[in-house]
Amino acid sequence: MLMSYSTVDLAASPGLQRATSRESRYDPTGMHEASIVEELIAMAAARTPTGARVLEVRVAVGLLTGVSPDAMAFYFEALGPEKLGDGARLVARLAPLRGTCRACREPFESGEQLWLCPSCGAPTLVFENGDELDLESLVIDDGQPDHDRAEDPQEER
Repeated sequence: MLMSYSTVDLAASPGLQRATSRESRYDPTGMHEASIVEELIAMAAARTPTGARVLEVRVAVGLLTGVSPDAMAFYFEALGPEKLGDGARLVARLAPLRGTCRACREPFESGEQLWLCPSCGAPTLVFENGDELDLESLVIDDGQPDHDRAEDPQEER
């Protein structure tokens, strides 16, 4: 039986703007991964329709937060089943660091923390991001037949 699997795009949902919503943005200063994961689980549970099952909780983690995606995954495995049920998984991606050098005005993007300009070597970087910790989307199974869309053979089921 074909089941409906949908991704709830929290960035496009009214009142849930990514990176600007008070609920979807964290100040990681002094916050431990366990408390961050507890809040993510509560947010996911609150946004899941009655009778639906959470399959994935997708999160973007900024490189400058000091938050470990591995530690988040550990706590999610321990704390998630109680509120989200068995089988839910955390997908945490490290968001690339973006910015500009004040000295040479060159923009940059990096998959790791850096403090010197990759173009000129000056220690004058201005970061555009790096502090994000955003609940980006949920993948849910509502248990209903999925008759209103074409089947995608590449879709994971």
